[in-house]
Amino acid sequence: MNTMKIVIFSQRMLYALLIFLLFSFLPGHLYAQEEITVEVPNGYENWKIGSVQNILWHTANYSGPVRIEYSTDGGANYTIIDSSYSGAAPYEWTIPDTPSDFCAIKIADPTDYIPFDISDAVFTISADNSNTPAGQDVMVDLGDGHSVLFQQVLQAGNTELLIAEDGPAPLEGYEMIPVTVPLYFNISTTVHYEDTIQVTLNFGETGTEELDESQLNLFVYNTEGEHWDSITLEVDTIGNMISGLVTHLSTFAIMFSSGAEEPTGYVVTNTLDSGEGSLRQVLSDAYLDTGMIVITFQIPKTDPGFNADTGVWTIKPQSKFQSISDKHIMIDGTSQSQFIGEDTNPYGPEIQISGQLAGENAQGLLFYNCTVEITHLIINRFSDAGIYLWAVPHAHIAGCYLGTGPSGWEKAGNYVGIAVTDKCKNVNIVPLDTIPNIISGNTNGGISFWDTCTHCVVAGNIIGLDGTHKSAVGGGGNGVNFLRRCDSNTVVDNWIGGNDDGIGIWEANDNLISGNMIGTDPEWTYDIMNKSNGIHIGHQSERNMITGNVIGNNSLDGIRIINDKAMYNTISENSISMNESKGINLINGANGGMAAPVITNVYENEIFGTAPPMSIIEIFTDNYDEGRIMQAVVMSDSEGNFGWTGNIEGPFDSIRATATDTMGNTSEFGLYRPEEEPSSIKGTMHPVPFTLSHNYPGHDHPEIQVRFDLPVNTDVSLDVFNLSGVKVAEIHKGKMQAGYHSMTWNTSRHAAGVYIIRMQTRRGALTRKCVVLK
Repeated sequence: MNTMKIVIFSQRMLYALLIFLLFSFLPGHLYAQEEITVEVPNGYENWKIGSVQNILWHTANYSGPVRIEYSTDGGANYTIIDSSYSGAAPYEWTIPDTPSDFCAIKIADPTDYIPFDISDAVFTISADNSNTPAGQDVMVDLGDGHSVLFQQVLQAGNTELLIAEDGPAPLEGYEMIPVTVPLYFNISTTVHYEDTIQVTLNFGETGTEELDESQLNLFVYNTEGEHWDSITLEVDTIGNMISGLVTHLSTFAIMFSSGAEEPTGYVVTNTLDSGEGSLRQVLSDAYLDTGMIVITFQIPKTDPGFNADTGVWTIKPQSKFQSISDKHIMIDGTSQSQFIGEDTNPYGPEIQISGQLAGENAQGLLFYNCTVEITHLIINRFSDAGIYLWAVPHAHIAGCYLGTGPSGWEKAGNYVGIAVTDKCKNVNIVPLDTIPNIISGNTNGGISFWDTCTHCVVAGNIIGLDGTHKSAVGGGGNGVNFLRRCDSNTVVDNWIGGNDDGIGIWEANDNLISGNMIGTDPEWTYDIMNKSNGIHIGHQSERNMITGNVIGNNSLDGIRIINDKAMYNTISENSISMNESKGINLINGANGGMAAPVITNVYENEIFGTAPPMSIIEIFTDNYDEGRIMQAVVMSDSEGNFGWTGNIEGPFDSIRATATDTMGNTSEFGLYRPEEEPSSIKGTMHPVPFTLSHNYPGHDHPEIQVRFDLPVNTDVSLDVFNLSGVKVAEIHKGKMQAGYHSMTWNTSRHAAGVYIIRMQTRRGALTRKCVVLK
């Protein structure tokens, strides 16, 4: 059916039109008539509030300025956009907050309105209700603590949550919460997106009082197969939040087992390579199982694979094991000592899986699209990766030795310790209580991430060194490597030495490298150098944060950034010294070629210099030309001058400084170049406004110190958020005096993971990531 819009012209519009027609036929206008013709908008357009649109027109026999007006009532009244625009068409117009379906544009001579023209038909100005902009890591607040996090939004749109009491029947053997009135969370979106979406729901307190909340599971309904899929990533029992990872939005529900379904348990009872009770048979059986899998070990001391001297049972596969896909699997190496009733290997795990007979291209354990937990295993001598994770949405690897023998001292390398690839997420490589992963001695690297692996945590490990972290085990490749869009990962509180590069970042963005010992120890007593650089960043890697690390003794540079496409990488509050080449080396225009500061005057307790304007200046002392002890943080003024008054701490008298611009680019270390006369900048000291200190907790201390300077008295809000954007703690809110402040956040009631600390003042906000380890 065809439809037609009828435009009703007001009396004023008809009067103007009559004047125009009469004027057009007056003598002198018959052959040289002046004309303005509106081309866009000319009817039926729908322009969103806040968008920028082009108003187009053309003229004939008229070259003067124009008056541009718009109407929202079909032409009865007009509002001026520009009273006398003398430029050429088009005119860029930011659409005002005046929604209407009866809008028109009028363009006229600004003096007498002749000539003029009006849109041929009405157009629409509408509110833009989209809450999901285009971009990476787009978080959408759905209200009441519910949210979704898109990895990649290609085209903006709207994302909505509708909570209902009716929906598909729960999974057999499960009940939904609240038990009295189960709730279905129907999430839909109009955006065009790719990759995965993290869904976080707030289950509150209602209906869970009698439940063990840690056993809750998040499910998504698969409309094609008409079944529920478990997607649980994390349950926060303190904040009453549950999250999961999906590739499509649908109906979600929170359920708990009613006792009818338990994880399927498989037990390895011998070290043979085939037959009942062997690891190979267990993995083959688990491959066919559709439920949750738990693999434990109960191997007696009479087994021929037991070595009484080392206290270790060794399994030697003669070919690849069966890979595991599309399920939740746990392999628990601690079960062996529990079965035996004693700790037979006080230096590490009791179960060793050795690939020396497995042949070429053999992985120790390979998982595809699984939720994986692996604890307390020795995996070594495989020709490929010891553990290979492929498209895994969540993994937890704790207390394992990859590439060493049972003591954690001797080299027994795999090709790679742990390989993580193809859009893996939330891979946590962390200690088992106080037992770290030792990932050393491997031929081509310790931990390798590549191809869009995000939101992973490498924390509290020993990488490239022995169990004492005093000596290198040997091997090659990088200790930790991020390659090709491996963004938003965290490497914190590790010992890293004896590798080629300690940490490599190549075409990867927004990664946090914090609190690591790279090539030395905090007291600078051990030389555990990496054979190339401490940290190596290159080729279009942006916004990586290098903070709070101790970096020394490396054979090339402490931190090397190469390539003019490697930009906005921030190096802050590190201790860098005794590297063979430079402490920080920017090559081929890296970090925008950020100029290093120049220290011009040094007095007994005053330091002055010049740097790019409005840069953050970190002042260090060292025994040579790097920066071992950070003395102060100040800011250069609008002319590039900076100064500091204070007492130098420590034994070193070689003064160096770095500069970081407003985009986050950090320079190399600047030198002291004395002037003949004292600098005129004396007295222009500026404390850095609103800076937060490096934040991460130790293994045995739950408190995080948050330190900052305030240049003036102001109101301060200091809050903590999880990665879903939910506020989980308030550290401070209220007025504070100018000066230095230190505050504490106790993490004991919060789950392990990455958090954002945000400080808000009247002059703006700063955020820092921190990692809570459990």
